[in-house]
Amino acid sequence: MTRLKSSTPRQTKTFKTVIEDPTKPIGTAMVESGYSEVTAINPGVNLISRPGWQNLVDKYLGDISLSKLHHTAMNATIMDERIFPPELTENDIKSIFHQVIGFRLLKIIRKIKYTKGKELMVGWLVYYMRPDYLTRDKALEKAYRIKGVYAPSKKETKITKVEAFLLGINKNWKEDDVARLGARE
Repeated sequence: MTRLKSSTPRQTKTFKTVIEDPTKPIGTAMVESGYSEVTAINPGVNLISRPGWQNLVDKYLGDISLSKLHHTAMNATIMDERIFPPELTENDIKSIFHQVIGFRLLKIIRKIKYTKGKELMVGWLVYYMRPDYLTRDKALEKAYRIKGVYAPSKKETKITKVEAFLLGINKNWKEDDVARLGARE
């Protein structure tokens, strides 16, 4: 029988921070939770792949929760508005929205401009719901990152020699040390 490794207090604090603010990068949450900046450079290796982190993910963001998040994220919508030309009729506008999958017509208002006492129709102000692709993408990406499905990006894993020096990885760095850390030229 295998025993699950419990998470450390810093892992737990980082996990809570990331769940409470999904827009916050995991590396930033790590530093706020007490990890060094050097450790936070590569969250994929130094946190996400650790058994304690994986236990937190399984417990609080298991496959069922992730499935619910997928469902919610895939159905995220946002209200928008657009002015349609006056040459169109209300039925034309309704027909357009009926043909577009994922868009839902809310209200059509006749937009009128008054010039020198005369009524002039400018167009149709249309309020509608549309898919919120940005929210959908961000939610799914964050869930996959927390779950450890995405490989860390090059930005998170590579550092320059100058960054290595400024972060104090080794004040007297040598070529071999920087190469070992995976730093780029």
